[in-house]
Amino acid sequence: EVMYLAAQPDGSLRVVDSTDVTRRGQQTTFLGNPVAGGEAVVMETRGFDGTDVVQASSRVGNPPWITVIEADPEHLFASLDRIRIFQAAVFVGAGLVIIAVVVLASRSFVRRLANVTDLAEAVADGDLTVRTGDSRSDELGRLSMAFDDMAEALAHDIARRERVEAQLAYQATHDALTGLPNRQQLIEELDRLLVDSEDFVSVLFVDLDGFKAVNERLGHGAGDELLVRVGDRLRGVLRQNDFVARLGGDEFVVVLRGLGLLEAERTAERIVGALELPFIVSDDECSVSASIGVASANDDRSSERLIKEADIAMYRAKALGKGRAVRVTPEALTEVDERVSVLGELREAISKDQFQLMLWPVHDLRTGGLVGTEATIRWHHPIRGELAPADFLPFAVSSGFAGQIDEWVMERAINQFADWAEEGLPVADLEMSINLTPEMFLSPRSRQLLTAE
Repeated sequence: EVMYLAAQPDGSLRVVDSTDVTRRGQQTTFLGNPVAGGEAVVMETRGFDGTDVVQASSRVGNPPWITVIEADPEHLFASLDRIRIFQAAVFVGAGLVIIAVVVLASRSFVRRLANVTDLAEAVADGDLTVRTGDSRSDELGRLSMAFDDMAEALAHDIARRERVEAQLAYQATHDALTGLPNRQQLIEELDRLLVDSEDFVSVLFVDLDGFKAVNERLGHGAGDELLVRVGDRLRGVLRQNDFVARLGGDEFVVVLRGLGLLEAERTAERIVGALELPFIVSDDECSVSASIGVASANDDRSSERLIKEADIAMYRAKALGKGRAVRVTPEALTEVDERVSVLGELREAISKDQFQLMLWPVHDLRTGGLVGTEATIRWHHPIRGELAPADFLPFAVSSGFAGQIDEWVMERAINQFADWAEEGLPVADLEMSINLTPEMFLSPRSRQLLTAE
């Protein structure tokens, strides 16, 4: 493509259409220094008006050609000089622009790469909120988006895991039916209060009266619904900073912060009154009552001990007619101390072999002959001396320790009978009677002992 320029007397250049120029003559030598790296051509031509003119063409590198048409050669070469200066300025400017673009592109690349590095370091430190925000379509942009997707996926997985862990933690500390705290959280909360609080902490042990009848009449589904309603009603009676938990079955425990025995007993009476109001369960009206035991402490006694005291008072409330609140008495506290002491001593009695198997002969009153033997137990207490079963078995039954004593008696009696047989004594026709508590007949261990060879 050729552009024709005509030099004007004032030194400016005018664009001339190519049709206004006719070429004539041969290529001649340029009368000046050619542009470095380029070439120049001067030829004689005729203008559109028929006058002779001189045409000079110059180019640097590749086309376009720049042609200047001038009748005066001095003006011609002056115009060429200006063109060369213009060309140089264009090339210099273009170079500067290229340099600027390279510098800016380099800075942008470094900044984008630094964003990827910052994201990787943040993920390594556990911070999954950082993103590069780079969504360009080049290689670095795709790498940045891959890192962003990775951080997003990790954040999603961790959030899901935290939700699962929170749900498991909630299920471990709350009752699945009522949503109330369970025994584990009750013990933790009560332990904390007994250690941290200098004021009184009171415990109400709530047991529903008549709950079994609701289950039998309306079904277990209605019974579950009733327990949920009871939990809601308990929370409605209590203060915001009080604590209520479900132990299981129809038993609830309330923890009152900063209330002594008398104030706690008044709160228990309000609960009794609230629970006496009818409940609507499965579109049917049902009524229950509550027996509540009250215990209080402002010392370092254990949470288990305080709950046990309230439990003892609750059983006293049931014995007095149910549907009432009874606070623990000094006599009940003494009973608790004795129970705790005896329970520990019973455990030691087995480990220290303080029990003794007693075998009493059984005779036929008609013939006077020996027909069998009866196995009983005696406790050789290190302080109280020899104790008959009536002196400790009732407590063992109420505390759940009787099964271990029964197992001890049965195992020793069977072994003794086997020893007599090995010694050649005539025991084949003898019968052995063993005194056991009812709990032993429900234990799988009793069948194992009776069927063992």
